[in-house]
Amino acid sequence: MDNYNIMEEAVKHYGRDNQIKKSIEEMGELTTVLMRQAQGNDLDNQKVVTEIADVAIMSFQLALIYGLDKVKDEIDRKLEQLKDTIHPEVTAKINYIIKEYYYGG
Repeated sequence: MDNYNIMEEAVKHYGRDNQIKKSIEEMGELTTVLMRQAQGNDLDNQKVVTEIADVAIMSFQLALIYGLDKVKDEIDRKLEQLKDTIHPEVTAKINYIIKEYYYGG
């Protein structure tokens, strides 16, 4: 059984509402270990890594619950925004080229 099927089966087995609640719990645990680390109280990176893995698994299950294709599309849109924020000069150049090419300046 591949990872996709395991997560799909988990949603079916535990139920939509339980997995949503579990996701909230896992996000809280990640928040807690990140805050402890940010405050210098706990520098154990493995705890952070473990909680990131838990949140990633639950996030994928949430995507299955709320619509995997919709989530993929939103991720693409958000990454495009991030790229534009990181490299505004590239975005400006592309927009200029499109304007010149398609609209003749």
